[in-house]
Amino acid sequence: MVTECVAIPVSWWTDSLFPALAPQSVVAFADIAAVVVSCLMIMSFSGKIRNRKNKKLYVVMLGGYNIILTCTFVHRTLAVLWK
Repeated sequence: MVTECVAIPVSWWTDSLFPALAPQSVVAFADIAAVVVSCLMIMSFSGKIRNRKNKKLYVVMLGGYNIILTCTFVHRTLAVLWK
């Protein structure tokens, strides 16, 4: 996963700066930032679709998928802290 490839080294670096911040939190923030960028890209790509019904379906389906996937990633990442 791309966010973990970038977020894990950054989390090690922030761990030295902010010891109270768990490295899993940095990975979770990176996942959330990735879904924001992904939803913005979905919105920009949907501008090329002429039909309003198809555009709404495209945005809802892909945006919903990304949000559900991100919730799963964040839950999996933060589950270590909740044990």
